[in-house]
Amino acid sequence: QRESTSYHLIGGFQKELDEHFFLEIEGYYKKYKNIYQFNQTFLTDITAKGFTDKGESIYNDTQALFDHGNGNSAGFEILVKKETGSITGWAGYSLAFTDHEFNNINQEKTYPPRHDRTHVFNLVSNFNLNKLWKEYINNNYIQGTSDWQFGLNFVYTSGQPITVPSSAYSTGT
Repeated sequence: QRESTSYHLIGGFQKELDEHFFLEIEGYYKKYKNIYQFNQTFLTDITAKGFTDKGESIYNDTQALFDHGNGNSAGFEILVKKETGSITGWAGYSLAFTDHEFNNINQEKTYPPRHDRTHVFNLVSNFNLNKLWKEYINNNYIQGTSDWQFGLNFVYTSGQPITVPSSAYSTGT
């Protein structure tokens, strides 16, 4: 088997928009060489390469167990975050593309792997209830010693790549 390697090129930009908000933008490109994945069509017909002193089989060849190939990823991410005040959190969006090219898969043409998600949108909000009460509801309120917080998390992603079967066969005896 060959050693897996990857090369990463990442560039980013960060700016304080005002005293409460920050903006981060990042782009990346990654190239993968000799990556491995389990062979989904692997048959259990394996031949032992030898035996231990106790008669247990030794299997040391994984040639048929894994497919190997290459791939690349490219993407763009943007993040706006607020770290001060009674309401904090962040909103982020990423646009990403991943392609793999493996031996014996898809006639050795590139394809998106199962974990590929082109679009991801995240929204995270944290509410400090004591600060929120003091700031927005009653300015005369004396803040207590407890630190109650409420969190909200929303994630939206595009679906995973899938190939829908175009036909089916039925056999009977």
